[in-house]
Amino acid sequence: MRETNGLLQEELEGLQTKLGCQEKMQGTLVGLELENERLLAKLQSWERLDQTMGLSVRTPEDLSRCVVELQQRELALKNKNSATTSNAWGLEKARQQLQEELQQVSSQLLEERKKCETHEALAWSIQKRVLLLTKKGDGIRAILGSYDSELTPSEYLP
Repeated sequence: MRETNGLLQEELEGLQTKLGCQEKMQGTLVGLELENERLLAKLQSWERLDQTMGLSVRTPEDLSRCVVELQQRELALKNKNSATTSNAWGLEKARQQLQEELQQVSSQLLEERKKCETHEALAWSIQKRVLLLTKKGDGIRAILGSYDSELTPSEYLP
């Protein structure tokens, strides 16, 4: 009986060891199942990202590819922005030069208009003077003509 008892004791210890291993494996299995659920949730979030963002990202390599593409687009947009900014600066400089030229031409036009007004006033004054002198000359001719008609032909002889 002692032998049977010893054998049963050994078998019990072996079974307890196996039970401990099984419990440990069960704990590990539970941990792995939790890790599996966490990874599945992560995978689903990646799949939702694909649906919400329109990106075909299923793996980290896909994500890396998308990041590289985005960086390339960003670089292209930065280059385009730089070119546009440079072009805008050039256009602004040209606009300022044209504005300065416009101011110069406007001031020249104003001066020319003043000169034109002065010349027109002077021409009007001269025309008035010529008209007065013409009338005066006509008046003097009329007076001389009346004197001539009053004089007899013998009075003309010197």
